[in-house]
Amino acid sequence: MRDKKFYKNLMFSLISFGVSIIQSVWFVPFIMKNMGAEPYGYIAVVMNFINVSTIISVAITSMSSRYISIELQKRDYKEANQYFNSIISAVIIIGVVLAIIFTIIICNITQLMNVSYIYKSQVQVLFAIAAISLIISILNTPFLAGLYHTNRLYVMYTFITLNYVFKIIVSIIFLNFGEIKLWNMAFGGVIIDVASIIYYLSNYRRYMPNLVISASDSKIKYIITVLKSGIWVSITKAGAVLLTTISTYISNLFVSAMITGIYASIMQLQSLIAVLVVAIVSCFVPQMYKNFAENKNIELIEYTKQSIRFLSIPLGLLSGGIIVYGKYFMILWLGESFGNYEKLIILIMIYLPFSLTAEMLNQVNITIDKIKIPAIVTVIMGCVNIFMTYFLIKVLNMGIYGIALSQGIINGIRGFIFFPLYTSYEFKISKKTFYPAMLSCPLVSLITIFTCLIIETLGTPNTWLKLIANAVVVAFIVLSVVSKIVLSKDERNSAMQLLKRKKSKC
Repeated sequence: MRDKKFYKNLMFSLISFGVSIIQSVWFVPFIMKNMGAEPYGYIAVVMNFINVSTIISVAITSMSSRYISIELQKRDYKEANQYFNSIISAVIIIGVVLAIIFTIIICNITQLMNVSYIYKSQVQVLFAIAAISLIISILNTPFLAGLYHTNRLYVMYTFITLNYVFKIIVSIIFLNFGEIKLWNMAFGGVIIDVASIIYYLSNYRRYMPNLVISASDSKIKYIITVLKSGIWVSITKAGAVLLTTISTYISNLFVSAMITGIYASIMQLQSLIAVLVVAIVSCFVPQMYKNFAENKNIELIEYTKQSIRFLSIPLGLLSGGIIVYGKYFMILWLGESFGNYEKLIILIMIYLPFSLTAEMLNQVNITIDKIKIPAIVTVIMGCVNIFMTYFLIKVLNMGIYGIALSQGIINGIRGFIFFPLYTSYEFKISKKTFYPAMLSCPLVSLITIFTCLIIETLGTPNTWLKLIANAVVVAFIVLSVVSKIVLSKDERNSAMQLLKRKKSKC
């Protein structure tokens, strides 16, 4: 973890995460104030539709960087070039197919979701803009391999950060010069998406100088090779949708559009943590690819354990803090009525320390191309989640709490039991290998919860100033304690050296 590029990637990923928090914290009350909870529920459902549609594309996009990057690491530029061009052909075909599917969905939107007539056209425009953004992101995929190969993920995070910023700017512009619409924020994002694809097309040879776009190098056998692995990632994505994303849609169908808007706003807390996890995990991927390409399995295992411990600190700190202070945040953010959903906030957050560290193991399985069994298990668990959710809502009449409870139980089993056991099996190592590292996150979360409760006794954080002050104090105490428990001496020294370097530059 002493590589300068790693820390630069991490810094930019955290900046992106910070801006995403600002965007989310600003946007939800912005919509609630100007349009209400119901319209926000429509935005959540549409974005979930878009997320579900990635099941089609992820079979190619999820594995493209892996294949291109590993061949570049091996300096087999001929193979890398053929993978590169074959994947370009594949994503273009996928983009055309998705464009056709989205057009059909947009024309029949009222048959697929509950939407008021007055919002129908806005929902359709929102869907169209979100679809364009998705297709552009798919077309960008082959070019991102160069960022993984050269360990320059900060370029990608720069575009992600600008995407968040422009969503805010464009929404404010529309508000000042006309009536706010559901699709305003998405329009801001698509501007940066267009800029990103222009940049990657113009600069990809800076990161992959030995590759060139050439239709003659596109071979069906390379597409098939990627698909053989990627299809299981696609199936995993389908299972993940059944485990998480579909909850908002189920709420729209079986509870109400109003409750869906409330649930979606609270789920932003979980979504922000998920964004952070993805950002941090991505920073470890280049080294994983490198270790695997060089057949350094022992180093890969140790690096994975180290990465899990590293991830455990921010994940445990945030999840533990939100479990205690989440209700105060929601009250200050969206109003007193959200104080009634304290139990829902806890249900949504409490399983994350047990499940999300498994994303690091999931990435390792993708790296070593062992994703078939995880895909099948994820789909099975997703189906169980749907049946359990239906039972809890319809039979036990638990409403939105049934959705959160079912999701927590199933994701906890998948993340904390299945993934560490399966990954250990594939590496042919002890089944206990990853558990000491994975237990770090629940430990950090528990320490954070106790610290928050103690600080809370000194005064209720019922203003933004008090809440921020409490959060800073808790973060300082927890980081001081857990860094000595979770990280090794070398890892702590490495982090301190980084801080000293950054301080000397200021």
